[in-house]
Amino acid sequence: MALYGWLGAMKGRQEQPVPVTVTISSGTQSQSVAFTPADWTRPFPAQVTLPAGAGRNAVTITTTGGPVYWTASSRYYDTAAGLERSGTRKLAVSRKYFTLAPVRREGRVVYDERPYTGTAGPGDLILVRLVVAGSNDWRFLMIEDPIPAGTEAVARPDLLTLARPPDWTYGSHREYRDDRVALFLDQLPGRAEFAYLLRVTTPGRFRAMPAQVSPMYVPGVYASSAAISLDVPSPQEPPR
Repeated sequence: MALYGWLGAMKGRQEQPVPVTVTISSGTQSQSVAFTPADWTRPFPAQVTLPAGAGRNAVTITTTGGPVYWTASSRYYDTAAGLERSGTRKLAVSRKYFTLAPVRREGRVVYDERPYTGTAGPGDLILVRLVVAGSNDWRFLMIEDPIPAGTEAVARPDLLTLARPPDWTYGSHREYRDDRVALFLDQLPGRAEFAYLLRVTTPGRFRAMPAQVSPMYVPGVYASSAAISLDVPSPQEPPR
């Protein structure tokens, strides 16, 4: 409905698709992006990356050629992927993906763990390993791991036979949601490992936002992992 209203306003102003150049500046750095009328239906947005300085940063957007509509948002993540304890009140979470390949051994099918390359196909299985580490006096931790669009969590991973079975640690509680897997831990014994499975369902280019761990009753404390990309080519498309 917002798009219908926006298009009505554009028609009222008699706007026409024209080539436009947008320049984004921050400090002494700037980058320009050119848009043509064909870009109006481009499925992926243009991305601009500029280095940020310490403290306050001013961002300026200038345009030439015609009107431009834009929105802005800000997100930041602690991308440290530490696995070991550090200090007395530190908290860290690490996330790693592995692909699973079916092989026949001793007359049965088992799944071998393979390094993750960033590409998978519809129907493939991905093993996700999470490691949470920190002081052993942390209580009531919540671990939220966003899953890539185009995948779904496997609710019963124990029904599959893996060549190197992980410890399907469930903590005190586990929830499979549409866009994430949520894990809960009453007490952190210095280090805790979790594993679950994803099944790839849909071709596309996706990203899994960072996994995050936080004590539910201590505001402002959290740790996060790095983001992960997933490329699922369609059957007619060669792998990227």
